[in-house]
Amino acid sequence: MRVIARTSDRVRLVGALLVLGATAWAAGGDSPSEVRLVYDFAESAHGFVSGFVDLPKNADPALYDLRSGHAPRPASLGGAPALMISGQNRSDDLFMYWSRRVTGLAPRTAYRARFVVEFASDAPSGSVGIGGSPADSVFVKVGATVAEPQRVEDRDGWWRLSLDKSNQSRSGVDLVGLGTVATPAGTSGYQRVTRASTVDGEWVTTDEAGALWLTFGTDSGFEGLTTLYYTRLEVLLTPVEVASARLSNLSVRAGLAPGQTLIAGTTVAGGGKRFLFRAAGPALAAFGLVGVPDPSIALVPAGETQPSELNDTWEPALAAEFARLGAFGWPAGSRDAALLETVRGGITAQIVGGTAKGTVLLEAYASAGDPARPWRNLSARHRVGVGDDILIAGFVVEGSGSLRLLTRGIGPGLAGFGVAGALSDPQIAVFRGSSLLAANDNWPASLAERFTQAGAFPLAAGSRDAALEVQMEAGSSYTVHLSGVSGATGEGLIELYVLP
Repeated sequence: MRVIARTSDRVRLVGALLVLGATAWAAGGDSPSEVRLVYDFAESAHGFVSGFVDLPKNADPALYDLRSGHAPRPASLGGAPALMISGQNRSDDLFMYWSRRVTGLAPRTAYRARFVVEFASDAPSGSVGIGGSPADSVFVKVGATVAEPQRVEDRDGWWRLSLDKSNQSRSGVDLVGLGTVATPAGTSGYQRVTRASTVDGEWVTTDEAGALWLTFGTDSGFEGLTTLYYTRLEVLLTPVEVASARLSNLSVRAGLAPGQTLIAGTTVAGGGKRFLFRAAGPALAAFGLVGVPDPSIALVPAGETQPSELNDTWEPALAAEFARLGAFGWPAGSRDAALLETVRGGITAQIVGGTAKGTVLLEAYASAGDPARPWRNLSARHRVGVGDDILIAGFVVEGSGSLRLLTRGIGPGLAGFGVAGALSDPQIAVFRGSSLLAANDNWPASLAERFTQAGAFPLAAGSRDAALEVQMEAGSSYTVHLSGVSGATGEGLIELYVLP
């Protein structure tokens, strides 16, 4: 692997044998090498340029006290140069950042980017300030992107960042949060702070020239002055193998009665991705279906108990996004539900139908995010009926080649999770368009190893749950139908896993 240090605008090789991760490519081979970028700001600014957003376009720089430069760090920390940036948050939000373009990477290659940011802060944890803590309400964010970070004016005349950083404590599609600027509680004066990303990192694909943009900074909820000194940035770029075929345009269709909730979950690998989620009820009339009259959608991120987003009636401004993503149009003013949300790891969608029984269609479309960040799985739990009330999951396999998918229909296996009224004998059928590809009633024991590979929970030997493995070609749409043998009904779980 290559270890590269950036001590000027030129790249110099400083080592060849250091192994920092599980992926290491043979020197001189055809595969890209792992790259480690080290920027020591005591030496120079290394081409990083500062910026300030989330403030009015006509804001007085003196009023906001916006300052930045390659300047001496506090004397208590030795006085060596650092990237200093300072700003007064007078708008309940202020993002101060540094960015630069990196070249010389492998073209059109997906990398896992991991970051270590070192800086000096004078805000001890637990300190109190206006609107928030000067320590615990100022959040460090970092990212690697193909797109250049730019200041753009919004319709209200404010400067915003062209990248998706989300807001304050939340990570966006392009920038991920690493924590706060807090120093240990009880300390005083400037202290050295280190923040690092998780082992998983953020997947990003270089452009045709082998270039990326690096951006790091702080998103402030503290309505006061923040002054930081960045001393070092390390970026580890590890090539990742990206499948040529991947899941796209996920959907779940079910019959929904008053008081019932359709629960669906999905996970994404490689970092944040923005999705359009839709719950169609009245709009299904265009397809001859009686939809639920007023669906609502709630999104709950993995590991949390409360919804991050709720919607009852979709905003007309989303119509352009529907068209851009190829989703079918909805009548203006319909009572269907839709929203945009950034997913990191996993998320659960909960759909409630309204006051009358009908069909609901839950859809998820990838709206923004690096194409190297794939969907890993989809699951949906609901009462499985007969006819139009069976549970159906749909998706598209895009790209080229094929992928292997593990599909499961769970009934008896739900008993271990305390689910009452489970479907006693589920069966699944996989269709490509209208053509049946495969079907299963009782799962074969040979698939137990596949369950482990996919990260699926185990099933009891000899249970009457259903499962099968299917090879799926790219360029087609597929559906998986979950129903009961001989018209059986009950609570069922349908699962789709992309196999490695």
